[in-house]
Amino acid sequence: MSAQTTPTILVVEDNPEDAAHLHLTLHDVADLNIHTISDCTAALAYLSQTEPYDDRREFPFPRLVVLDMHLPGHSGPRILSWLKENDPSTPTLVVILSKSSKIKILGQIVERQGNLTICFAPFVPEDTNEMAKSIIGLFELWRGKPVKHSGSHK
Repeated sequence: MSAQTTPTILVVEDNPEDAAHLHLTLHDVADLNIHTISDCTAALAYLSQTEPYDDRREFPFPRLVVLDMHLPGHSGPRILSWLKENDPSTPTLVVILSKSSKIKILGQIVERQGNLTICFAPFVPEDTNEMAKSIIGLFELWRGKPVKHSGSHK
């Protein structure tokens, strides 16, 4: 699958272990173009196409943003505000990871605005493989077509 047809995922997570596990398990589940960023300032630079993320061929606008709301720099809500103020030209799904025990249902939609859909997902660090499968399943359902699953997907 080429970079132009492969959906891009932006994972915004400041915990290096959680970010690495999530990146690897998402990649194991499906063939995706995954970029992982650890703070709000870098995520905003990526989304707004400013240096060092100013080449959209190398850093395409993500169709899926997996977002930890508690980040250094600013915070996750600042990223959501930016996305709302700068409605993406292509439909974009934002999955907010939450460790809150109140979030039990994957895909609980919080808001729809223009091309932006925002929903919650329970963050389960001890079971990132199932969490990644669920996020990809939600993404496929939301976009109405499957992504190419990786050869290591079981």
